[in-house]
Amino acid sequence: MDLINKIKSVLLQPSKFFEDTKKEKGLKIALDYYATLLAFSIVMGIIMDYTLNPAISAWLYSLVGLTYTPQILSFWDVFLFPLIGYFMVLVISFAWVGLLQAWILLFGGKEDFSKTYQLNAYSSTPSLVLGWIPFVGFFASLYGIFLLIVGTQKLHGVEKNKSILMYVVPLALVALLFIGLIIIFLAAIYSIGALPSGA
Repeated sequence: MDLINKIKSVLLQPSKFFEDTKKEKGLKIALDYYATLLAFSIVMGIIMDYTLNPAISAWLYSLVGLTYTPQILSFWDVFLFPLIGYFMVLVISFAWVGLLQAWILLFGGKEDFSKTYQLNAYSSTPSLVLGWIPFVGFFASLYGIFLLIVGTQKLHGVEKNKSILMYVVPLALVALLFIGLIIIFLAAIYSIGALPSGA
């Protein structure tokens, strides 16, 4: 299956795709797929930094009466840092999959590290293909969680309800913690602002 058709299959027919992926052996195919889409995502992110992002920033600044000064991207910004970041993400992906593997095994997962790497690589598809688009990245991440749930059922044999809970509950707790921290931060800012100027 060529890359474009594979992306379509992951995004549009995830249940069938992960069912078929049971036959896939080892890491190479999934690693090549992940590495290719990661490179695409980084390149598109750089292009966005040159084109649409400055326009969006200028518009947002104008809404509050400020003048936006575009950032001049250096050789380091365009080539070296992205290249270093690319290889770092590839290396870190193995550590992340190790944690994911341990988590899945806690919930009765039945397969080895290679299947979990496949799961991670293919469920990252929405974020890698669409995550560089402003405002779309958040929804792409949500769809990636859905793919993670479906893939865990198909590749690891974890039952549906358990597969949903094992991802949704931790994410909900993190979201609540994040919201709580924002509320505390805003309350602190408000209380400082509300103090008399002589205090």
